[in-house]
Amino acid sequence: MAQKLLLGTIDLGAHFCRLLLAECNQKTKETEILEDLSVSVPLGSDVFRHGKISESSIRMLCGIFSNYKKKLDEYGVKNCRAIATSAVREAGNADILIERIRHATGLTLTIFEGADEARLDYLTLVDVMPSSFNLYKKTALIADIGTGACQISSYKGGSFCFTETVKLGTLRVLDQMPGVMSAEGIRRFLTPVIDKTFTEMRQISPEVRSPLLFAMGSSVRALMQIFADRPGNKGQICKLSRKDYEAGMAELLSLSLENITDRYGIPQALAEAVIPCSIIIDNLFRISGATTLIVPKVTMKEALLRDFMQVLFHSEDIFARQTEAMVQRTAEKYRSDKDYTRRTALFADKLFIQLQNLHGCPKRAALLLRIAAWLHKTGLFINNQSYHKHSYYIINSTEIPGISQEERTIAALTARFHRKSPPDKYNAEFMAITKEDQSTVRKLAALLRIACGLAETCRSVTQFRIDPEPDRVVLTPAPELRMTGFAIPEQDVEFFRQVFAVPLLVK
Repeated sequence: MAQKLLLGTIDLGAHFCRLLLAECNQKTKETEILEDLSVSVPLGSDVFRHGKISESSIRMLCGIFSNYKKKLDEYGVKNCRAIATSAVREAGNADILIERIRHATGLTLTIFEGADEARLDYLTLVDVMPSSFNLYKKTALIADIGTGACQISSYKGGSFCFTETVKLGTLRVLDQMPGVMSAEGIRRFLTPVIDKTFTEMRQISPEVRSPLLFAMGSSVRALMQIFADRPGNKGQICKLSRKDYEAGMAELLSLSLENITDRYGIPQALAEAVIPCSIIIDNLFRISGATTLIVPKVTMKEALLRDFMQVLFHSEDIFARQTEAMVQRTAEKYRSDKDYTRRTALFADKLFIQLQNLHGCPKRAALLLRIAAWLHKTGLFINNQSYHKHSYYIINSTEIPGISQEERTIAALTARFHRKSPPDKYNAEFMAITKEDQSTVRKLAALLRIACGLAETCRSVTQFRIDPEPDRVVLTPAPELRMTGFAIPEQDVEFFRQVFAVPLLVK
């Protein structure tokens, strides 16, 4: 295997399309940037005003992506990841843009959901914050302030609580301006607009209370140039007290846009954007009660490149722990029996590992099985009649950072079929997924049914043994359980046999 690996990332935002080409040392993981290109695009104006991408913008983007593809071919880059954020995510004709780009270049553009951004934000902080900071134990609010939207995420004691996409970006709100204004005029016009948008966040303020506020985004980094001479603005992070931040903002708002550009070297376009950015941060300070602001000096394209490297090198997904933390909080939110669902998840994981050769699912599927195990009873919160169907809707409509929409649907369907009728051609949701995903759902649902049966009577993973044999699977409960009439429901045993073509023998 070659020691050097060429890779590229394309980031299509509301106002810019960026290409980053790099050479990575597979042994040391060090990277050398080969090309860093950026082109201005009018997606934000199209989508935020009209709800779709104009035909002229689609043609423009096809041309930009064609040029980027030529650059990739010039360097011989075979590994490229292309993502689109809020503007394309909200566009009513996003699928047309994706198809046109694929047809013109062969590149696959993937929509980056808000939950994906939340995950990338956390991984960025893991990379840049020193280990002594103990990020894994901190209570913090993380805000990714983009040009089209803000992604707000909350962590309590190092565990993920929730993430919310707020349709409020620096350039999105500037598009609402009636004309050219001074910095003070922009502030006066936009403050009530932005304050109103954060009303819902204030209503859930107990969930966002935090001593630490992390802020990311190009306008945030530009804003930090005002504090270039402060002791906390060193290396890869800028750290400010709330008092110092507010003093700096008072000074900023006393200047004209021209003076902001001249004094701090902030480009004209960003000089306008820092005003709404500062109002957003003011709101975040108020709803969180934070006393400290920390800004990592890492761009999204750099973070995307690092994450892409982790995927290519099959590195451990350090965000998986946060995914499960949020899933467990979701189970609590819908008042699932914590002890029962915890046992179900543990038993499902044991079955998945010990029957690996039988089911053949990738390791990633184990996470989806645990998600289904934690959340398969959430539907009871709505109604005990057909609650498994309600569980499906809850899981499939809940943003879960760290997994894709396709993976979320697999987890939701696994929970949907943990009881009652097995999946078949008459279920529309099941038939809507790919054949490969249908096979995964059948296998995971079969394992979850057995795990549910075990959780009804077993208190620990040591109270049963699972032994795969050439022509059968033997489930042996502990002696004390046999005396209590231990049994797995016959329909679940039969479903297991149908899926794996081997019988499950309960001794």
